Amino acid sequence: MKVARWVLRGTTLGNRCRLLDESTQAIGRRSTAWGWLTEATQEGSTAWGSESQSTGKYSTSWGQRTLAEGDNSTAWGYGSMATGSESTAWGNGSEASGSDSTAFSRGVASGTWSTAWSNGRALGSMATAFNDGTAEGTRSFSAGFGSNVKGHQSSAIGSHNWVLGDKSAVIGNYVRVTGANSVAIGLGRDRGVAPLPDSLPELADDRTFAVLGGKMKICNDYNNCIDDLQKELQQMKDINADLLERLEYLEQRLN
Repeated sequence: MKVARWVLRGTTLGNRCRLLDESTQAIGRRSTAWGWLTEATQEGSTAWGSESQSTGKYSTSWGQRTLAEGDNSTAWGYGSMATGSESTAWGNGSEASGSDSTAFSRGVASGTWSTAWSNGRALGSMATAFNDGTAEGTRSFSAGFGSNVKGHQSSAIGSHNWVLGDKSAVIGNYVRVTGANSVAIGLGRDRGVAPLPDSLPELADDRTFAVLGGKMKICNDYNNCIDDLQKELQQMKDINADLLERLEYLEQRLN
């Protein structure tokens, strides 16, 4: 008789709906609501847990304060929201608002077919973002705290990087790439704060490979190394300039 009392106190307006608590609402046709203050308002929707809502057709919300708003969407965890059609949000505070998007563990996936993990923000279509990275360009990839990718089909791995050019890539820290089809390795010093993009070393050339900041070390199989390649090249450049000056002086004397 207890189950019957719950059903009488709840709301069951949909055809063949199920209601298993006095505070739940299963309004949609063939919908199901379980728990406390849960709502399943559309056809084939399911809400489980506490204060979870399924407002999209054939959507599913699990956990506490989850929202499955898009059709065929799924929200799991605490405070997760799947508002895009056929989207999925897993873990605490994740948000999947783009169509066919997926967000995990506080990730935000607003681009179509985008994926965001661990505080990443995938804003572009088919973009992927991890570990506090932001990927805005189409088919872009960003991983690392403060890494921002605005170029299409570009990528960044590290921290405090900016990739503005299309089809370019960055590995490392504290570097900015504005050229297209270029690759940069950033060896910048730790600044302790998030820098402005304009203050970072910049690779502006197209189709260029560059190492910015720090030093480059090269070793052979026997660990015989050039410890600072940039310094060695600068010394060679200075020697060549000195030799040219001497040669010009000798030519003047001979003439």
